[in-house]
Amino acid sequence: MIDDTQFPLYPPAQSEDSTEVEDSRLNRYYKYSLLAFSALVFFVVIGYTGYVALEAEPASISQITSGTGNTTLAFSPSSLTTEPLQDQIVDIKLESGSDKIAGADLTLTYDPDLLSVSKLELGEFLPIQLIAPKLENGQVKVTIGAPPDSGGKTGSGTIARLTLQLKTTQAASLVFAGTTEVVAIGTTGSVVKSATDLSINPPVAASVDPSSSAPTPTPTPTSSPSPSPSPTPSIKPSVKPTVKPTPKPSLKSSPSPISTSTTPLFVAPSPLPSSNISLNDVFKEQAELAQTAKEIQKPNFFEKILLGWQAIFSTIFDALN
Repeated sequence: MIDDTQFPLYPPAQSEDSTEVEDSRLNRYYKYSLLAFSALVFFVVIGYTGYVALEAEPASISQITSGTGNTTLAFSPSSLTTEPLQDQIVDIKLESGSDKIAGADLTLTYDPDLLSVSKLELGEFLPIQLIAPKLENGQVKVTIGAPPDSGGKTGSGTIARLTLQLKTTQAASLVFAGTTEVVAIGTTGSVVKSATDLSINPPVAASVDPSSSAPTPTPTPTSSPSPSPSPTPSIKPSVKPTVKPTPKPSLKSSPSPISTSTTPLFVAPSPLPSSNISLNDVFKEQAELAQTAKEIQKPNFFEKILLGWQAIFSTIFDALN
């Protein structure tokens, strides 16, 4: 017979203290799990938001209306036509109007796949360098000012000079970013009224018709035979007949007939098969390869999160400094 004390039919009931301890453990587990999940969501959302803000294209200053000043910014020349891979120099002009200019914080943006900026020099209008130029990938930044004893500069002049180069046969532009500011004495905020961006274009390739490039043959005039004068009869002495040896036949080449065709002296050579490949096609292929490489190098989702946090910390660090 089975003893109930050795093999109980029901497990012993737990005490109230052990039940409370188990509930406390479960509550702590759920609490920590919820906290970890919330931290992960915060990390992902804020990091991705920072990446989107980093990748966002800055607004052009030409899209922002100030209304607080009369100063204008422009490039000289306002547009540029250049062959690819050739250095070109452009100036940034400032016209103050009635504003007394104390300084300028310039930020320019461009597409690094189409354009490169290799050098920045200060102009004579604002010759004091306050922050050194930064020629980053796709961005140019510099902060300049007027001499302290000038009382503010008025009029117009060159504030910067850039050396740039078009990389491909595609058109590019150099744009004043929305963070560009010009400050004047006696006013608050930026006094920029308008800014004109720079457009850089490759030369237009002229289409050549191969058939029209060959010179038109000029017919060679044939001279008409002039009438030979009739001989004047003269009295000749009688000639005694002489025995002439029979001439042996000899092999003589018959003269080739003279061609009367009007073939020109210089004939235009037929185009080579490789002449269909132009320099524009080569640059176009290079641009497509650069675009493909850029798409391959796009960061994945996790890298975007890290880049976003890096941009956030960089912005905080710059603000503190």
